[in-house]
Amino acid sequence: MKLRTHLRNVFFLLLSMLPPLGGAARAAQEETTGAVRCIVIDPGHGGKDPGAVGNGQQEKAINLGIALKLGRLIEKQLPDVRVVYTRRDDRFIALDERSKIAKQADGDLFVSIHTNSSPNRNAAGTETFVMGEDKGNENLSVVMRENAVIGLEADYTSRYEGYDPNSSESLILFSLMQYAYRSQSFSLAQQIQDQYVARAKRQNKGVKQAGFLVLWRTPMPSVLTEVGFISNPAEAKYLGSQAGQEEIAAALFRAVKAYKTQTDSRALSTPPPAKTQPAAAPKKPQQPAPKPTHKPARETNTDTPDFPAKTPVRKPAAEPAPRPAERPVATPAPTARPRPTQRRDVVYRIQLKSALARMRISRTEFGPYADHITEMRIDGRYKYFYGKCFSYEEALLLQKEVRRTFPDAFMVAFRHDEPIPLAEAIGR
Repeated sequence: MKLRTHLRNVFFLLLSMLPPLGGAARAAQEETTGAVRCIVIDPGHGGKDPGAVGNGQQEKAINLGIALKLGRLIEKQLPDVRVVYTRRDDRFIALDERSKIAKQADGDLFVSIHTNSSPNRNAAGTETFVMGEDKGNENLSVVMRENAVIGLEADYTSRYEGYDPNSSESLILFSLMQYAYRSQSFSLAQQIQDQYVARAKRQNKGVKQAGFLVLWRTPMPSVLTEVGFISNPAEAKYLGSQAGQEEIAAALFRAVKAYKTQTDSRALSTPPPAKTQPAAAPKKPQQPAPKPTHKPARETNTDTPDFPAKTPVRKPAAEPAPRPAERPVATPAPTARPRPTQRRDVVYRIQLKSALARMRISRTEFGPYADHITEMRIDGRYKYFYGKCFSYEEALLLQKEVRRTFPDAFMVAFRHDEPIPLAEAIGR
């Protein structure tokens, strides 16, 4: 049994050494992800598990307050998205139950909300984690604190396949369980950190990898975000206030919305595979027509325009005989060609890049498209677009061309220079 466990640990350790997905592979992976229709919000801790405590605040209450505010924003402003909570009140939910809730809801996104703590009262800022290898155990204290909650669960050793919350070696086993959603999780995590800075003016501690059990079995892009330090008096006061929670929730909402827009665009801007036509039934061989045994009589019907009489009938005298009235030849109606879906109030552009700081528009950054780049500041980020199409079909062709140079490029729709969901633009 020990040998089996050792081999399994070695197997995942080797997997964890694989590099992150490259541009083309990442684009192909993300394009297989469908549009975001269900978001699972996970307020960390709860009930008999208060989480971190400090400066008159409890982590479980802060997490729940932000989670409910985030959910309301999503329900109000993204009506096509279903919101599922792992808890909506002060109750204890086991870590593996949280992932079960997400799986049963058929979620497309999992956001776990937590509050940080440190022996250093001056520690401040936000950080967002994805499931992965914590090289050098830099985040070990955070991981072990968040994972230690399983000690409150009955029979956790069998439920978590031998995981020991007090052992750093156990983290290796779980580091790459979420590898299939790694790229999307990183994308969402970066959006969250950017919005914390742009919207809530929080200190940015970055996007990191670690072995959080709550992310282990969630079969979807997943992040765990630490919204601030409860051990810091100023941050604890901010996070415990309604205004602070609303700002953090608004930042999270903007990040989720930006991620959804990008993911939906990828899903909708990738044409569905051509349908295979069913094989036609074999035709029965036709019998050759019997050869005529005599020559057919020559037709002299002058009313048929295809066969006019060779010798016109003339009246006596010198008057020219009136020509028989010609029937108009019926012209077949032209084959109807499908017209592109075109709406003059909607413009399609291809997004090449996005950054928190302004980029220099040059051939070094944008290659052959540098002379025709449009820069827009949207949701606190600078975004760079190429092209201007008035039909979805035309934009698909342009996107195909651009992806030869920028594999991660994707289509975005605008109405009056405001981005709108691609599904709305094409009327789906």
